[in-house]
Amino acid sequence: MFASRYKFAIYLMKSGITTTRPVQPGDASFLYQVFVSSREEEFSLLNWPQDKIDELMRSQFDLQTKGYRSMFPASDHLVIVFNGEPVGRVLVNENQAEIRIVDIAILTPFRRRGIGRTVVRGLMQTAEKSRKPLRHRVYHGELNAIRFYFALGYRVIEDEGAAFHMEWTPASMKSEIQAGESAA
Repeated sequence: MFASRYKFAIYLMKSGITTTRPVQPGDASFLYQVFVSSREEEFSLLNWPQDKIDELMRSQFDLQTKGYRSMFPASDHLVIVFNGEPVGRVLVNENQAEIRIVDIAILTPFRRRGIGRTVVRGLMQTAEKSRKPLRHRVYHGELNAIRFYFALGYRVIEDEGAAFHMEWTPASMKSEIQAGESAA
């Protein structure tokens, strides 16, 4: 539906080049690797045999994949590429009211290099052009992610109990909101 909007231009960074591309059928094992990387810390708390942890991770990955397809059937599922190497994935859904980062994950060795920030800033540019808020849900326990989004100018629009519903509002919309408040 909106796939071409998220095929970002090449973003140059001090440490390399970040791009995105649509997920392809051959990416299944890579996507599972990204999922595992994003959940390693969480699952390491279990005092279970490794084969049981692996079984649970596979099950959780399959459920997440099916759930996202069901809840966001028109979403764009992209592989994040850094210096030509796949390093993460992002799932983006756009409707008439918003652009939503459904999920974003970067492989552990590539975190804290500005890759995720580059992708989110690309989505912020898209949100600005389309005059729509950019939204994402962040679980309370993900303190680094919460700080990350606050640093990019997000605000909490709802505390959903286990997660914050966060939003970045384009400057063009802020001026419209302020103009409407002044008129009232």
